[in-house]
Amino acid sequence: MITITLDTSCLDLRYPELHELKELKDKSQIELWMELDTEYEKEQWENIGIKNEVLLWMYSNVRCEKYAYEIPEGRTLEDVEPFGLSEFEEIYKKVRAIHSPEFKRLKRLEFLKTSKKRINKHIDWTILTLHILRKRDFFVTKDSKGFINNGKKEKFETEFGIQIRKLDQKFIDELKEKTRCGID
Repeated sequence: MITITLDTSCLDLRYPELHELKELKDKSQIELWMELDTEYEKEQWENIGIKNEVLLWMYSNVRCEKYAYEIPEGRTLEDVEPFGLSEFEEIYKKVRAIHSPEFKRLKRLEFLKTSKKRINKHIDWTILTLHILRKRDFFVTKDSKGFINNGKKEKFETEFGIQIRKLDQKFIDELKEKTRCGID
């Protein structure tokens, strides 16, 4: 079974490729995954109609290791994850350095909470870090600037042994070929 982590940037119901992923999922050919931070990021949307539609689609079609409501009161996501915080931090720092080199010297994560742009970057770094730790097959994004352009895709793939793809028809065709041939 091919496992795919969807970056938040993919979760727009106007993308026809998103519906093609759902069809492959419905045929049990792929598994679609998101992270808790994706849920948080979508909750911040101001357009209630679109937000609710996307959240409903997410909850119906995309799996999550832990949804916010599954974390016991008084605990954090880090408390309930199977990997250690030091392992997470080590990968997170490497992801941050490739994704956003301008934050390479950042020592304290509290600094990130000072602006929406920085919070979104933190969410991007966290989602990719968790994808790496969970050893899923593909990280799929529409955020070329953050994950693909300027050699970032190649750096991520070389550093972490992962596959990053842009959500487009080329990727859908690649997936269909892999599932047709039975390649995982």
